Amino acid sequence: MQAYTGATGRAAKTEILKNYVSTRMLDIDTQYLLFEQQLYEQNVKGSVYTAWTLLGLAFAGVAVSSSQDKEWLAALSAGILGGKAAFDKNALFDKTITALIIQMNATRKTVKLRILESLRDQENNKIRYTMIEAVGDVKEYYQAGSIPAAIGALTEGATNANAVATEELKAFKSGFIKDPAGDRLRVFWKPDGKTTNTANAKRITDECIATLSDPDLKKLSITSFLRSNKPEIVEARLKCADTLAP
Repeated sequence: MQAYTGATGRAAKTEILKNYVSTRMLDIDTQYLLFEQQLYEQNVKGSVYTAWTLLGLAFAGVAVSSSQDKEWLAALSAGILGGKAAFDKNALFDKTITALIIQMNATRKTVKLRILESLRDQENNKIRYTMIEAVGDVKEYYQAGSIPAAIGALTEGATNANAVATEELKAFKSGFIKDPAGDRLRVFWKPDGKTTNTANAKRITDECIATLSDPDLKKLSITSFLRSNKPEIVEARLKCADTLAP
């Protein structure tokens, strides 16, 4: 921080910023890879151990001749199978860990992209990216690789999906129609059918919904705007589609 404060000129400060960010991100990436590997190993270790133990007991049951020994092995095998049943009940937890890892990777990429874009724009004199901002972004990059952050992101995604589904149901009950204009705008809004393009969503809200004459209609959700059968909205939707999604 002292080197950055004492540096003179944008180029010198930018170079210090780049060195700081790259060094910290490399450290974080190294630690995250170890963390991810530990999560994976903990997931598979119990399952592999149980499977091989059962296989060994099966061969032992064939090899022994004493019926008493066979009964003992059968009881032990049953006990392990009971443990495996409990382990199988944790399969959902294991899948959740996988989902959390995927979410952590996605969030880390999003934060990393923002940092790299900020450094690029600082270097090209488009913005002023300060050391304080860089430190905050690096901390966010570290936190993005944590279980709590992944749970938060998944919860937010589920909440948003529930809100959209609720709006679609309300739109259906209040007068739902599907027309080409609405279909085109939906692709513009969610190109893959699931993930919202935030920039395009903002354009629909600002350039179409906000221009409706009725103040109450200006509060419409995008889903309602795309599917409502009210004449004013149908007309506005057609104009919007011709402009944004011709």
